[in-house]
Amino acid sequence: MSDKSKRLTIIILLIVTVAIMISGLVTAFIFNYNTSSPAEILIMDDGQKIYITTSMNDNYSSYRFTFKNGEEEVIIDSKSNVLTQQDLLENNLYYGKTYTITCQYISAYNQGSSSEKSEEISWTMQGYLDIPQAYVTQDQTQIVWQEVEYADYYIIHLNGDTYDYSFRLTENSFDLSQVRGDNFHISITAFCNSANIFTSPTFETHFQYYNYFSPFESVRYDVATKTLFCQSEDRLDQINVEINGVLYNQSEFLLTEDGDNFIYSIDLKIFTGIFSVGASPCNEDQYNLYTGEVVYANF
Repeated sequence: MSDKSKRLTIIILLIVTVAIMISGLVTAFIFNYNTSSPAEILIMDDGQKIYITTSMNDNYSSYRFTFKNGEEEVIIDSKSNVLTQQDLLENNLYYGKTYTITCQYISAYNQGSSSEKSEEISWTMQGYLDIPQAYVTQDQTQIVWQEVEYADYYIIHLNGDTYDYSFRLTENSFDLSQVRGDNFHISITAFCNSANIFTSPTFETHFQYYNYFSPFESVRYDVATKTLFCQSEDRLDQINVEINGVLYNQSEFLLTEDGDNFIYSIDLKIFTGIFSVGASPCNEDQYNLYTGEVVYANF
């Protein structure tokens, strides 16, 4: 090969080598840098939780969300392009505060290849209360639920085959002695007075509650008026009256209240020759029962 041909070959090889090197640098630059920026932040609300999200880009390893309120700045780096309500709270963001929010793709390779920031949006932080998970105590006397953060009160609703109750409570328990026994569908919802903290999802369960009446605290018979007075902590619809060993069901009586007690006045004028008299609550149905003894009056 002539010297001229050798020089031409060397020049061609140099040109090819340089071209390959340039091509490699361009390829590396393309894979390490993407001029696109995340789409504008979206606030998603599914009726139970609020999510902050933006578009995904597989060329990047993570997302940097920036929240600004005046001089305050909070940065949340996330592997996901979605932030949950819990993520915001754990990073000391506060309900009712208004933030300007941006997002930036962060490169897996180096900081210099991260994207531009998204367009900023303004958002007042809002969220939902957690669901008040509840259980019935082992002795079946109370419904208890974990206290929900930020909740100001709870509404508990007990809807049964016969009875229907609703109560507004500030504590996180309910005493079942306040209601009659029934096969209840129970629902509990947490509420907050803040306009930026929304009502919780509703906890729901079913429970068969058996209410047992207590014996009468006192039974007194007025011989002059032939009136039987029975004092109880329970409100009753029917009373069993035992006269001279015979049991009579009474649903007609005068009811008065004395503090936390109920006084039942039963007219016994139709009976003659009363030698012994006593009373006890009736079994009203399969859920409202009396298993105690008859309480007798002293003459």
